[in-house]
Amino acid sequence: MANRALNDLHTVGRKKVHLAFSIKANGTSSPTTIEQDASKPVAAVVRSGVGVLGVGLADSWPATLLHSHCQVRGVAGKRAYVLSWTQSTKTLVIVTEAVQSGIVEWFKDEDDAAASTATAERTIYRAKNDVALTAARYTPNAAVAADASNTVQITIDKRPVAGYGTPVLAADYDSTTGQNGAMTAFTPAAFDMGSVANRTLVSGDTLTVEIAKSGTGVILPAGVLDLDFSEASDIAAGANNYIDVSLTFDEATQI
Repeated sequence: MANRALNDLHTVGRKKVHLAFSIKANGTSSPTTIEQDASKPVAAVVRSGVGVLGVGLADSWPATLLHSHCQVRGVAGKRAYVLSWTQSTKTLVIVTEAVQSGIVEWFKDEDDAAASTATAERTIYRAKNDVALTAARYTPNAAVAADASNTVQITIDKRPVAGYGTPVLAADYDSTTGQNGAMTAFTPAAFDMGSVANRTLVSGDTLTVEIAKSGTGVILPAGVLDLDFSEASDIAAGANNYIDVSLTFDEATQI
């Protein structure tokens, strides 16, 4: 066998890259990042809402976020978790909240009278304190078939107390083929969730539900819509109050 130059041999492997840092809690003011890996620094930490932090990582951070873990230190009854990672902007969204959560249910008592029957927007919840909508599900009493044209859309909007006339999308479900698709009888169907800002409510904000149809529509059976909430919560300033963050990335490597 003829010899080949080493540079002609390429093996594509993968390696895991780790980052650990702590965010010092300063209550409602901009928190301070304590860097623990100077070679892969955190570029910025900014607050985008009650209990919501946006963490910008340095441009050198690569690839896919495989695992994340957040631990609140120095404060009892609070937790933190990574809500999302956007690789293109190297932005991590961390939510802090109270451990306790609540559930709101809205009951649809009857099947639609016809496939084209819609349900006008109506209020189903009014926030009494600062909360975050974390999940929404509809559990129908019968199946709903997916279709490319004849579909049902269930929309949950937030109407802010600062301007009830301007709704924003909090969550939605679309039975269109290639979207959320079919529903199975007596099985919770999970909604797509809106942005963090759209799902964060302050006292006085309301949530509404509306059921619309496309094409000739499809009958939405009776069922229950349930919403999960957690208390959006800042961590008070304190000498020992931190959010410890540990991240594991997957990076393509050529050796």
